[in-house]
Amino acid sequence: MKCEIIRDLLPSYIEKLTSAESNEEIEEHLKSCADCKACLSEMCADVNDPQIKAILEKNETEIKPFLKLKRRTGKIVAATVLICILFSGGLFAYSNMTWTPSSSDVDIVYEKNGDIADLIVIPKKNNTNLAISIEGSARCGVDSLATLEANHTGLFSKNPRVNAYFSYTFIDKNTVYGLDGKPYTLKDDDILKIQFKDKTLEYRIKDLYDGKTLNLD
Repeated sequence: MKCEIIRDLLPSYIEKLTSAESNEEIEEHLKSCADCKACLSEMCADVNDPQIKAILEKNETEIKPFLKLKRRTGKIVAATVLICILFSGGLFAYSNMTWTPSSSDVDIVYEKNGDIADLIVIPKKNNTNLAISIEGSARCGVDSLATLEANHTGLFSKNPRVNAYFSYTFIDKNTVYGLDGKPYTLKDDDILKIQFKDKTLEYRIKDLYDGKTLNLD
């Protein structure tokens, strides 16, 4: 540290207001700098004046509580920052966690509106989002394995639960529109399979036309 900086710090050093790190720097400098050491001696001589000494003692008494508060505030700020980091990390992990739900974790509801038949998979717990991953051909009527995936919608989401939908648009009981918009004639063994963690549920697509023979368990 330069002599000018050391001399600026000496009054605070004498009044014991500098930090431990600053004290080390000042004392190390004084070992090799006769001019700054002489400056310190002159300041100390002035401090020994009874009137000045009384003022300094009074200042030290008044400042001590503020120094303690400063140290305490620093610890509180550090703890708050650490908590915020941990909370943010936990929230990120919570939001990005995915899993395959068990069949007991959801309700399956059948609905028919006009020509559109829906199987709706509804999570039983709030803050759960369901998504569908389909293996095999995506063309309607071809055997497909649909795996359900779940993740958290987020602690502050306005929509606490997001359902998964399996929809078919029927022309008649034996015909549906495919994803290409063209009619597809259903076979008796055209099946939709929904994979859960504990089991696979199978639905004959023809049965979705009226829903009377569906087993939703």
